[in-house]
Amino acid sequence: MTVKNQKDKSENFPSNDQIIEKYLKRYKHSKQSIATRKSALNYFFGTSKEEYFNYKGFVFEISKKDLLDYFDYLNQLETISLSTKRIKWTLLKSFLDYCGDYYEDDYDFIIKFPNRLVKWKPTHKEPKSNSDVFLTIDEIQKILNWLKENNFTYYIIVRIFIESGPRKGELINIDYDKVFLKNRYFDTKGKRGRKAYYCSKELRDLLESFIEERKLLKADTKSLFLSSHLKRFSNRAFNDYLKKIMPKIGITKNVTCQVFRRSLNALRFEMGCTDTILRTLLNQAVAGVNFNNYMRKSLDYEKFLNYYDTWYPFKNIQF
Repeated sequence: MTVKNQKDKSENFPSNDQIIEKYLKRYKHSKQSIATRKSALNYFFGTSKEEYFNYKGFVFEISKKDLLDYFDYLNQLETISLSTKRIKWTLLKSFLDYCGDYYEDDYDFIIKFPNRLVKWKPTHKEPKSNSDVFLTIDEIQKILNWLKENNFTYYIIVRIFIESGPRKGELINIDYDKVFLKNRYFDTKGKRGRKAYYCSKELRDLLESFIEERKLLKADTKSLFLSSHLKRFSNRAFNDYLKKIMPKIGITKNVTCQVFRRSLNALRFEMGCTDTILRTLLNQAVAGVNFNNYMRKSLDYEKFLNYYDTWYPFKNIQF
């Protein structure tokens, strides 16, 4: 990567922070994408942590040698997994591709990525996984009892995770005017479009009161759940909170939002629920069916609600 005849004009370059900010604005439609890209660039430019590469020059002065040094630094890191390293390397390349296209005319910015010497070593830190973590009904009841006494908003949030099974992004995207209390379902948006989830009668009654109180809050969003700043929750907020409270509840498992969804699915499976209905209730693709189109056009909520009630694993349990 070179800048032709510009070494003596570096004082005219926009700052690295300005360039990064402009790059991130391209992804303002997704807070998660911005956060991921910002984290990746911090590993190259950042100075606040010892494990950062701490590149000190201008963006337009980054050389192939700098990139090789950064690759070797990533490759030898023991604190992150190979998949995380690949993401950080790929997103740095994305950023520099953008710089090359956007600033080429102004600064004769030419990008030359190292390719032949980019080879990942065979051993890296194993990625953390909780894919084998499930909750029993007793553990679920224990979590909800604690939340009911200590944080009622999170009590409602976790009940939705446990009883309906949305992903965390889908729960964040719920608007209060998309909760249809009479039919016991709510609409939301996921990565692949519209999603519909169902709830129990008891949860419906709780939501009715909760929504009335929510409408009294003055916010710039119709989000059903608001953070302390009266904004939608961030993607990390729920799992961070769960990690903090589990020791207080006496649960040692690594409980995340995904664990609630996985546990609900497992409990339904133990009841004998078929794979097609399991997938339908969690808004997953059904073999041979364009599920999003199917959900949009059939609108047979009574049938789906019947599925939900039939395969509700918490009957006769008091939350």
